Amino acid sequence: MAELRQAAGHTLLPAAAALLLLWLSLPWAMALLYRPDIGVMRADALWFLLGDALRVAAWVALFGLFARKSAWAITTGEFLSLPLFALLLIATTPATLAAVGRLWFLTYLAYALFNAGALRRGLGQSG
Repeated sequence: MAELRQAAGHTLLPAAAALLLLWLSLPWAMALLYRPDIGVMRADALWFLLGDALRVAAWVALFGLFARKSAWAITTGEFLSLPLFALLLIATTPATLAAVGRLWFLTYLAYALFNAGALRRGLGQSG
């Protein structure tokens, strides 16, 4: 658990700071990464960035699952990431940027909750 707390401290805070910086500099970042005429509202981008923060949080628990050699949990959790997002996209009409951002967030919320629950369950079984 001490190693997981250390991993969380070394990944979550820097990731949150980077995502906040990206959100604050959104117009400039979009122009730099794509084209100046691509406009994304901060409200829409927020869902994607919050989903990215949850994704990083899910990875901290994933580190613990790898350390515990919990192959079943790792495999199941991976189906709650990009494959789940793809299935949700297929079922979404209309696929507006805001709707896709909310799906991104919900996908990684499910992934993070599953990984944390699987790790907690595994740690509880070991005593």
